[in-house]
Amino acid sequence: MSSPAELLRCMENARRDPKQLIANARDGDITSLKTILFCAPSTLQLQTEEALEAVLTHLSELALLKTLRSTGSTGSRPLLFALTSRAEVAMMALGSFGAAIASSGMSLGPLISEYWTGVFKWMQHMVEASIESHANGGGRSQDLCKVASALYAITRDETSRSLVITTPGVMKLSTLIWLSEDSGIKSKPADPSASLCSTAFYHILHEATPALVDEFVNVAGGDANVIADIALKRLHRVLTSSASPNAFDVISYIGVVDELTTRGTAPPAVRRAILSKGGVKLITCALLRLSTMPLDPDSDNVVAVRVAVRCIVNFFDGGDGITNIRMAIREGILRAFVDICSSFDSLDKDVLESILAMIGTAIPKYLLYHSVLLAVDAEMPRFDTQEYRTKIAQSPIRDAWTRMHRLAAERLVITWKYNNSVPGPQIMFCDHCQHPSQKDALKKCSRCHIVFYCSKECQVAGWKDGHRKTCASKTEDLANITLRKRDRTFIDRIAMRDACHNLPRLRRLAAEKFPEVPHAKLGVSIDYTCVPETYGVFALKSEDSNASYIDCLIPVGECCMTIRFVTKGSLWVKGENIRATGVDADLASFLTPSNEEDILFDDIDAELARAQFYSFLEHHEGLTVERES
Repeated sequence: MSSPAELLRCMENARRDPKQLIANARDGDITSLKTILFCAPSTLQLQTEEALEAVLTHLSELALLKTLRSTGSTGSRPLLFALTSRAEVAMMALGSFGAAIASSGMSLGPLISEYWTGVFKWMQHMVEASIESHANGGGRSQDLCKVASALYAITRDETSRSLVITTPGVMKLSTLIWLSEDSGIKSKPADPSASLCSTAFYHILHEATPALVDEFVNVAGGDANVIADIALKRLHRVLTSSASPNAFDVISYIGVVDELTTRGTAPPAVRRAILSKGGVKLITCALLRLSTMPLDPDSDNVVAVRVAVRCIVNFFDGGDGITNIRMAIREGILRAFVDICSSFDSLDKDVLESILAMIGTAIPKYLLYHSVLLAVDAEMPRFDTQEYRTKIAQSPIRDAWTRMHRLAAERLVITWKYNNSVPGPQIMFCDHCQHPSQKDALKKCSRCHIVFYCSKECQVAGWKDGHRKTCASKTEDLANITLRKRDRTFIDRIAMRDACHNLPRLRRLAAEKFPEVPHAKLGVSIDYTCVPETYGVFALKSEDSNASYIDCLIPVGECCMTIRFVTKGSLWVKGENIRATGVDADLASFLTPSNEEDILFDDIDAELARAQFYSFLEHHEGLTVERES
């Protein structure tokens, strides 16, 4: 439309005689097609199957064949121009039906299905022509935006989405559109069209099978770092372009990051790349921004919050866990949670459940780490205001928040008491015979550098017994997992204190499960992957009255790690003195710990990981492990 006045006239014509307008559009009248393009979103008389079919007619296979036959023929240039112009306007008009398709009660599946083959071929033709033009020195046309808009509109219909996702070549098409977004759309970030390429791609990626996701990686060039950079830079751009980012854009950009970091479906290399590039900072920043915006039930802001929370869950479970949770806390994730809690009635149930799980379980699990604890401690003074106290007290997160705050306070006391303590010599265990020795006396596996052996004979035997199969996987699992020295020291202090303070429970378990076994032949297990932690006892192969063994299962993001602490005296004797007198500071002198970190369990299923932990104790110590929740 050349002017607002002309647009108003067209809208009036559409309302006065929509049937004639639709008939003219079906017959190829370009002005009528443009009228549908501009007026369909706001004119109910044009939000019909008849109007949509009039548009789809010009995106049929037959129309494309006529266009291709006219290419290169001088006499057919007028026809070529007419067919191409109609198809381009029709593609844009199809995109304008997006909102109507999403909100309409009409069953559009059969209609889309009838024309989809032709529509898809037109999409391929337009994208290929745009890419070829760019390769020859020309600028990318708006065809990319037209195709993205149409693809997004079609995939908003649930029935049509399943048809689209099973079409061979659709992942390649959507990937090319996604890659071309920055150079293909010359609009401001605040313009809704700016993210259309990512939006269309997100709708395809959300439904993609693992094979299709692999195809995406290949079409995108196969470089996980490049893919991660594109996804994160676009999100960064929209977050920094305005104090109140466009929620529609945020949904698309975070949605792509979410799909590329979901464990089990996302390509591992891409997932690791996004985690390593500080993606959690951007997502936390986005959620913090969204938490201060109006969260009306039907608004895009609510959808953006849901996608951002889902993505945060991915980051909390990703990498080593410690780094991402610490970073999220420092960037304000707790503030975002508290700000959101007053709008829980507007949010889906799964958002509330995810936030409760993070406050009630995920973060408390990682308060085992000194660095995470300090990050939480630094944030807590922000909530010591009447406004925040009232928000928390009146929200569903109140109980979980109180438990987290209380646990943090208890762990901080341990920090203050043992701030100057130093860990004792590190004790490691031969991976084959399990004989304990100081770490310096053992030799590492020369390939994975993770397991240790006390002799050449044990190394050869261990290799034959199974390390040959697990060596490479251990290297990959631990590649990005490193415990800070301060964190390791802090964990041993917590384990010692918890074991001492729970000796009555441990004695009861020992009496119930191992009544004939002396305490000197019993070790203690603590599972810190649960909140609250669980305790157990297990039988040792030999008696040792001068030392006790505490095996801990600790959360490390995608994995669970065991650490064995060996005390300098008997936990059952000296630990009882500490528990009875309450002199926790004596732990440093009575129970100088040493730790082992050579067993790593993958926790794709948390219960399976715990089962592996207890199975490990059973097979290495000889008796069934019992524990009390």
